[in-house]
Amino acid sequence: MRNFIIFAPASNVQVVVIAPFNIDTNTSLFFSGNSVLDKIIVCNHPQVTKHVMFPLLKISWRTWYWLPATAFLFVYACIKSFRILYRCRPRVIISTGGSTAIPVCLSGWLLSIPIDVYELNAVAGHAVKLISRLARTTYYCFDSAGATLARRRGKKNVYPLRYSSVSIAKEAARKHVGIDMHAKVLLVMGGSHGSMCINELIKQFIMTARYTLLSEFTPLVIIHQTGDQMFDEMKRFYQENTIDARVFSFTDDLAVYYAAADVALARAGAGTLFELLYFRVRSIIIPVETGTNDHELENAFSMVKEYPSLFSVFRHKSVQEYPDKLNAFLEHALMQNHEGVEGTRSDAGITELEA
Repeated sequence: MRNFIIFAPASNVQVVVIAPFNIDTNTSLFFSGNSVLDKIIVCNHPQVTKHVMFPLLKISWRTWYWLPATAFLFVYACIKSFRILYRCRPRVIISTGGSTAIPVCLSGWLLSIPIDVYELNAVAGHAVKLISRLARTTYYCFDSAGATLARRRGKKNVYPLRYSSVSIAKEAARKHVGIDMHAKVLLVMGGSHGSMCINELIKQFIMTARYTLLSEFTPLVIIHQTGDQMFDEMKRFYQENTIDARVFSFTDDLAVYYAAADVALARAGAGTLFELLYFRVRSIIIPVETGTNDHELENAFSMVKEYPSLFSVFRHKSVQEYPDKLNAFLEHALMQNHEGVEGTRSDAGITELEA
């Protein structure tokens, strides 16, 4: 069964890495975590022949007491991966990092199976740095990530977009979702799990006088991916305030919404950023910032540096302290064509308009 290809990705990016690699194969085996979203995305994908899930736990200093359980699960994943790979003997393993990938790639390396690693973020993750030492080739999309992988057979490559062969005219997209061509469309995305922060910011924007005046001047439509937890709340909010909105918790096919949008308010996952770039959507980005992982922040700043006419960045702390700056920027962006507005990263971390 030499036509097997093994995918060992980080959680929630499987849909990006399955289709675009242009490898001639009839059979594929996919390793992932065991989250509900992993199951939905992978199980529904036509190119996945078999799906193997590992319940690996994330470790931090706050959850050190889970270390024994995690060690046991890691050993279990290594043994299971080795047995599966030994039986299948695949041609290649393709990985995008994450804890799930480590036992799979380690087993593949012991069996002399070629490994190709794709780092999709602006900062190389710990798993990718580790796996790249075992890999045949490590591909990266951002130069900043390549700088840390250059000594490990790194090569720059385009982001593996699932929409690379999709072309949808704005008029056709608007007709498909029932939106008038004269309306201004704001696409709101908080990632696959949704974003409480972005959902609350949209509520605040709608309740401002800026939104009221803007809606009197031109028809406004909001397309909003809310995540499961806030779907009912946001849908009710739009109904109570008679806002023309298309609301959904999650979809793995956003192409028609990208094509219909004038402006997007979104997180800074690499997939989201490159898809917004592909559809040329003027985008306001609010990246997730944590104490241990700021890859979204680096993703966003890298895109602003490379494409200042399309991307602008607002940091969490800034929008909490100065919410009207974001509201003013949203109003301005919706009133302008994206060719006429540029955003830059200011010293305060808030995007400012350039004359």
